[in-house]
Amino acid sequence: MQRFASVVHRIHYATAVGSGDIYVAGVPATVSAKSDWSGLRRRRSLMLGAGAVVLLATAGLCASYVGRHEWFLRYGAAQTIAAFGAIGSVVLVLLAGAALLAARARNIALVATAALVTAGNLAGAAWVARTRVPSGATARAALARGEPQRPATGDGVIIRGSRRARDYRRTMAPGRARSVAGASGTRPGATMRRDARRFLC
Repeated sequence: MQRFASVVHRIHYATAVGSGDIYVAGVPATVSAKSDWSGLRRRRSLMLGAGAVVLLATAGLCASYVGRHEWFLRYGAAQTIAAFGAIGSVVLVLLAGAALLAARARNIALVATAALVTAGNLAGAAWVARTRVPSGATARAALARGEPQRPATGDGVIIRGSRRARDYRRTMAPGRARSVAGASGTRPGATMRRDARRFLC
């Protein structure tokens, strides 16, 4: 009768959300099915969940931004918002991982730095979504290429709040382009382009 025995190594771990033991034995080393991974799984789930929340919030912010007008999608700063959100998501995952370590292993300075970086990225995404609109230079370049003129026709997208934008809204009253076009024999699109250049340039 032969008897076999091997040394079993017990590795204890602890996190802020649970602890457990991992058993390793044999040659080559094999992790025993009796090992308790629950604390590490909870930590991982919380880390990924935090990152997913930021990504979903960023996606909603981008959708709201580009939904304001077609030009926000074509010439706006949606990519910048997405970049801020993606960086913030990655840093938040790292922040959650550092914050969920056991108290003895937790680095307060690292947690604070990650928190500041995350907050800065999220604030940057919100600031870009609120302040970055297609510029007058973008409008002039698009008009020169003969692209759709709607953003320059006084809907407040281009040069928001500027005197020229307000003057253009007052001048381009409903039906003005059609009446001018009918009197001159030109197409409404050409009339709108000409008026847009006069107010944007």
